[in-house]
Amino acid sequence: LTPANVDDRKPVEELLREAPAHQVLADGGYLSMPLQKRLKSQGINFWSPLRKNMRGSGHVNSSLLKNQRRHIETGFNNLNIVGHFEHPGISTLIGLGSRLAALFLWNTLKVHSNLVHGRSGLRID
Repeated sequence: LTPANVDDRKPVEELLREAPAHQVLADGGYLSMPLQKRLKSQGINFWSPLRKNMRGSGHVNSSLLKNQRRHIETGFNNLNIVGHFEHPGISTLIGLGSRLAALFLWNTLKVHSNLVHGRSGLRID
């Protein structure tokens, strides 16, 4: 989590050292050939959408990747709506942990309530 005025490409390498992954699906804000080359040398495939002027670059711009990104972004947006992660109290890891614990408790109570009332536990209204 970075402030809005920080270029997201700067902390990405540190994040990937702390939480390694071989496949990373990123948005257009991470488009940087030097970054992609550095990560590739570490065995990390960094997928980001292509710009219109990059069609002949040999990179994959699959509709499946775009679809997966859309689902991930929707999930994050829904969590933010319910969890208010942009709230000032979330500026520390303790605050984030506290908010996540409250969110999981709320979700568990809603699922239980739905099941008690004979509704699907998968649909939370």
